[in-house]
This record gives sequence, C-alpha cells and structure tokens, in this order.
Amino acid sequence: MKSYAGYVCMEPVNGIILSSSEQNRINREFITEKLKGNYFMYISEHTIKKKPIVLISLLKNKEISGVVFVSSFHLPNDIKERKEIYKLTLKNKKKLHFINEDYTFKNKKDIGDLEDTLIFRNNFFTCVTMSLNNRFKVFLDSEWEYI
Repeated sequence: MKSYAGYVCMEPVNGIILSSSEQNRINREFITEKLKGNYFMYISEHTIKKKPIVLISLLKNKEISGVVFVSSFHLPNDIKERKEIYKLTLKNKKKLHFINEDYTFKNKKDIGDLEDTLIFRNNFFTCVTMSLNNRFKVFLDSEWEYI
C-alpha cells in the first residue's frame, strides 16, 4: 500500500484559514478513502516562511508516493518557487493531489492546467469591493433598482 503525506499550510484559501486539525482530517480522509493509501502525517508549513521547506522535504522523502493538499492555493505564491516544486515532484516521481480542485499533478503537461486554476487566487477574484470603478460601471443597466 502506498503512503501519502498530507500537506498542512496555514495560508488562507480565498480568505479562509482552515485549522491544522481540520486540514489533517480532510487529508487523512482523502488518503485513506479515495487513494486507499497510508496517511503519513507531517509537521505544518507556517505562514512566515521564505521557502516551503516542509513541502520540499516531503517531495524528497522516499517513503511517500505523493503529497495531498486541501487546495492548490497552498502552493507557493511565487511562480519560480512553484516551478521548483513541479520540477522536484517530477524528478522524484511523486504526485500532487489537490482535494478542492479534484486534480492530480503527475506529469509535465499538467503544469498549464494547474497554473490556470491559480488565477483565481489573484486579488481581482478575492478582494472585497465596496464600490465599482468606471471600468465596471459599463456593465450596469441604469434601469436596475438596488435594494
């Protein structure tokens, strides 16, 4: 039976931070029920970091077949760091599983699809807006009534 590590990151996903215990529960359930694998628990990655040290060490770990994330939004924000992660994943013949996106990264051609999902972490999609600027007002109909 293959072993998978559940990656726990305290970065927000669309403004929501899941507790480490909740991420562990979600990861463990996915690994044991969907992947039919052994759950390899590891320490959490913390928000204050220069590099995703825990993730890098998991990808180098020969005891596991892959890493499970609650969301692809837990990948590093920096594209160079993500490319390092992709390269290390492929070099060590691992898979990255993303539960929320129902997606598995397993080869080089998956990079484009995975990067496409990350556009939704952009501020344009995640920031709360209290008013519309002129660029967006063109989409409004003057006959609409506001409640």
